[in-house]
Amino acid sequence: MQQLAGSRAVLVLVAVTFLLLLGASISEPIRPLFIVGVGASTLELGLVMALHSLVSVATRIPASALSGRLGRRRLVVFSIALSVATTALFALVYDPVVFYPLISLSALSWSVFSPISLVVVSDHSGPTSRGAVMGIYFSAIGAAMFFGPLLCSLLTLFIGFRELFIVSALFPLVALVLFVLKTSRSEMDVGAPSSNLGEERGGGTWESLMRILRIRNVAAMCYAQAAFALSYGVFSTLFALYAEGTLGIAAPVIALLFSFR
Repeated sequence: MQQLAGSRAVLVLVAVTFLLLLGASISEPIRPLFIVGVGASTLELGLVMALHSLVSVATRIPASALSGRLGRRRLVVFSIALSVATTALFALVYDPVVFYPLISLSALSWSVFSPISLVVVSDHSGPTSRGAVMGIYFSAIGAAMFFGPLLCSLLTLFIGFRELFIVSALFPLVALVLFVLKTSRSEMDVGAPSSNLGEERGGGTWESLMRILRIRNVAAMCYAQAAFALSYGVFSTLFALYAEGTLGIAAPVIALLFSFR
C-alpha cells in the first residue's frame, strides 16, 4: 500500500470503485430472476440485459470527452448519484417496460465513472509505481466482484429481492458521501487535458481513437475483450434461470456460485 500513501485521490477512488461495484455485484446474480419474476419473457430479458452493454458502448467515449468540458469531479458525483438512484429504483419496478430506461441509466452511470476513475488513478501514479497502483485498483474491482455475490447469497437467506436492491443501494450511497467529502476538484483534474486540446493538435476524440486502434496489439486486446464480454453476457443472462428452473438450485446457492465464476 506504500504506492497509494502519497495520493488521497487514488485511495478514495479505489475505495469508491470497490463500493460501487460491490453494490452492483450484490444484485447481479439474482437480477435475471427478478426481471423474469416481474413479468418479462425470456426474449425481453435478453433485450434488457443487452441494453446495458449497448448503452455503455454508445456513451463511454462521449462521456470521457465531456469530462474535459464539465470537469471530472462533477461528472463522477453525477455518476455515483445516478448509481444510487437506479439501484434503489429497481425495488419499485412492477412493469417490465420500466427496466429499459432503468438499465440504460444504470449503464450510463458506470460508463461515466469508469474511464474517469481509471485516468485519475493513472495520472496520480508515477512511472515507477504505476503498475503496482493499477494492480491495486483492479484488485479492488476483483474483490468487489467476489464479495458482492457472496453477500447476495447471505442476504437472500433473510430478505427478498426487492429489499436486496435497497441494501445494494447503500454501498454507492456510502461511496458518494466518501467521494464528496474526501476529494477536491484540483485533485481530480490533475493531468486533465484542456477542452480544446484536440483542436490544437489537429484532431478530435475520434481521430485519436482511430490512431490507437491501428496499433495491432491494441486492436487484438479489443477483440479479445469483446469476445469475453459476449460469452459472459450470455452466461450471466441465462445461468440463473437455467440453474433455478432446470437444476432446481435456490437463489442463495446461485449467488454463491457467482462468487467463483
